[in-house]
Amino acid sequence: MDVVRAIIAALFVLLAIALFSRYMTARHRGLLLGAAAYGTAGVLSLFLGAWWPILAGFAAAWMLRRAGADPSTDLRLDLPTIERADVAKDARVHEYLSWWLSNDVQVGLVGSRFIEEAWRRGLRRPVSVPEDDHWAAPTPSEAWLRNTACPTGDRQSRA
Repeated sequence: MDVVRAIIAALFVLLAIALFSRYMTARHRGLLLGAAAYGTAGVLSLFLGAWWPILAGFAAAWMLRRAGADPSTDLRLDLPTIERADVAKDARVHEYLSWWLSNDVQVGLVGSRFIEEAWRRGLRRPVSVPEDDHWAAPTPSEAWLRNTACPTGDRQSRA
């Protein structure tokens, strides 16, 4: 039974490490509290050689989750915020977009090797693009300004 308790305690410690690493990117306090509950329970169980810390840690994490400390599963809530005044600053928009492209789960899925390989092998649906010689793709800053409901899209008038 001591081996089973030690394995469960080690799993609690690993769960605490995973929750803490997720806290470092999402900055949701509930993740930090959950990591503290599971980590403390696992370490106490290993050092004391008892089952009660595991049960207490699980109960504490469960109560935290029921109290609303569990983060939302909506992926849009993990995005950093950008102030409306910063939209006109190219450096701030570049920083925001760079963070989003490197950390967003859905962007990572689209950019994965699996999708790239499927695209290369032709495992995709055909894409129809209207043939218009005058159409040009907007730059990222133009698209950002247009999609943030700027009245004119003129950055010099707001800078």
